[in-house]
Amino acid sequence: MRREKNQTQPLHWIYNATKLEEALKGPTNPEFRPESLCPFYTQDTGKLSCYGDHSFIVLESLAEKNGVDVGDYGERLYKYYGAGTEAEKARQSKAYPVAGPWTNYDISDMHTCSVAIPVVAKYAGKPEMLENVRKIIEVTSLNEEAITIGLVCA
Repeated sequence: MRREKNQTQPLHWIYNATKLEEALKGPTNPEFRPESLCPFYTQDTGKLSCYGDHSFIVLESLAEKNGVDVGDYGERLYKYYGAGTEAEKARQSKAYPVAGPWTNYDISDMHTCSVAIPVVAKYAGKPEMLENVRKIIEVTSLNEEAITIGLVCA
């Protein structure tokens, strides 16, 4: 399975409207902007955002195991974000923007929606869908607000 490219990652999380407007005035196709303007992390154009990374890890696990396997998903997360990885090196940086993949370990936002998407695609219309969405979310968060956000997105 290959990772599809998220061309708009260089414009991720620009909350300053003036800076965003300036960025959009630049190249003809801002979705293919060569340099990242994200104030939190930088990656080469074409790499996934943190939401895409998490979603893809869920998708790989679902495809390989033909269903939710929280142990496999946890191992895949560790392989991508754990000790000695590019993500760990980026996470240890104290200067923003960090170079490399970003993750927010207080997963109480849209991450829960992004990891729900592949599970919904697999289990849509089946009574176990929400139970499986909850299982996937709980691998990274036991925050009830985060779980509720993910379930609502599902």
